[in-house]
Formats: sequence, C-alpha cells, structure tokens
Amino acid sequence: MYFDFFGMKHAPFELTPDIDCLFLSKQHTKAMVYMDYATWNAGGFVVITGEIGSGKTTLVKWLLSKSKNKNQCFHVEFTNLTGNDFFIYLLKQVGVSYKEQDKISLVYALHEYLKKSSRNGRPCLLVIDEAQNLTADQLEDIRMLAALEGTDGPLLRIILLGQPELINTIQSTEQFKQRVKLHYHLKGLSIEDLEKYIEFRMEKSGYEGEKLFNGPLISEIFRHSNGIPRLINKICDGLLICAYADDRYILDPKDLESILVDLMIATESNKPQPQNVVKTGAIRYGVLLERLAVAIENLNENIALIAGKK
Repeated sequence: MYFDFFGMKHAPFELTPDIDCLFLSKQHTKAMVYMDYATWNAGGFVVITGEIGSGKTTLVKWLLSKSKNKNQCFHVEFTNLTGNDFFIYLLKQVGVSYKEQDKISLVYALHEYLKKSSRNGRPCLLVIDEAQNLTADQLEDIRMLAALEGTDGPLLRIILLGQPELINTIQSTEQFKQRVKLHYHLKGLSIEDLEKYIEFRMEKSGYEGEKLFNGPLISEIFRHSNGIPRLINKICDGLLICAYADDRYILDPKDLESILVDLMIATESNKPQPQNVVKTGAIRYGVLLERLAVAIENLNENIALIAGKK
C-alpha cells in the first residue's frame, strides 16, 4: 500500500520466504555451504537449527532451486505424519506406485527408486523442515532410509532443519546422533548485518530515495528483534506503514512502542499478563489499523473535494 508513496516496485519486507531476497550474512553463507555439502556427500545427516524466523525456510528454497537439475529432491515440509504416511508421501512426490501399504513394501519400492535414480546419475536428496517435531519412531525410519545402499554406497543424502529443540531430540537417540556429520545453528543477525540486511531489502524493492533507516532506528530495531529476520521484516514494514499513514517520508522511532503490540512482538512493557490478572478498560484497537483508517478517510475526503470542484 505504501509502494507508490515511497517509489518502490516491490514489497521490501515480505514475511514469506523469497530466495530473490536471500541476504547472505556470514552465518547464512556457512549454513548454505553445509547444506550444499550434503547434496554431494551421501551417508550421515546435515542438521541446521535456528530460532523461528531465522531464515531456515528461505535456505531450503534456495537449496531446492539449486539442486533441481542435479538431484532428485524429496521435500517434507511438515512432520505430523502418522504410521506409514511418511513413506507414502515420499513415493507420491516422485510418482512411484505401490500395491501394498505395509512398511516393508513401501521401503522396498522406495529403495528400488533410489537405486534407479542413482544409476541414472541423479542422486537423491531428502530435506525435512520443522524436524523438531519428529517422533522417535520417525527418526528411526529416517535413519533406516539413510542406511539404504546401492552398488556405490548410501543412496540418500539427508538434511534436517528445525528449531533449537531438534538437537535435544537427536541427542536422545544415540544411534541417530552418531550419524550426524555436520550441525550448524543460525543465530540472529549482528547489528552490523541487520543494517546491511535492511539496506539490501530496500534496494531490492527498487527504493532510490534518501536513507530511511538511520543509526538510532537500527539500534531500536535490533533491540526489539534480536536480529531475527522475520521480526526485522515485521518491524520495518510497520514503521513504513506508520509513515505512509501520517503522510511523511521520515520514519519515527517513537512509532515502535505504539505498534509492537499489534505486531505481537513482546517487550518488557507489553508482555502478556498472568492469567489471574484481569485488566480493565476499553478494548484497544490496533494502532496500525487506526492510523491507516484515518489516512484512507483523509484520502477519500480529498478525492471527494477534487471531484466536487470538477
């Protein structure tokens, strides 16, 4: 809604992962190297962990895009599968038919496909997102798949991505833990990388005006986001909306405190109250929506005045 106002061509701070806006901080570059390593080294697992919104899914999209011409990729985006659904889901991804749905028949069909793909020069890569939700039985199933071999050794390369608790899940299974080759944990961006990230995103949007995010504002964004890209995006988008709603081209740090609740970003002053504490008073409407509503009303009034003059 503020694109034309700021002279942008694209949304600078979309929340959905976009490989065209993949910012290569030092740690994201290292994670990419680890994931790339997994595509040409069979056997064992590469594990990438990180907080929610740290950029794991964007890295997955980058990897799948990069690997589609040299690997046969299996991608599991959710892990709440039960029974043999996991194997069925993998087989359906590559269009392999199966007559029986017992585990032995499904694993046999998958094994045959992996061998055929390997003979045709297309190694198979299994990428599992949200892997922190895997059960002990599912981990054992994945370990079994990693052990499937052809004439040249293991047939499947495996990457697991998940939130930090994934490591606790892996640590609880000794046989699985021993098969982990590499592990890397994505932290929040440093304040220096955060500033570069915002500049990178603004440049990608096509913005060519004066610098909007200055030093003091960068410090405040870092304080409230802890360098997590998704939170950075939410805050920066909220600040741009506020400026647009007030018809100004300068971002005001004072807007932060008024919009953090609407963005569902906790601070010391807006942390949820204990359940036994009842807050009284009028219902608080979203600050962002209120300001946008006022801006739209003013715009409609101006349009009406112009139309009346005509």
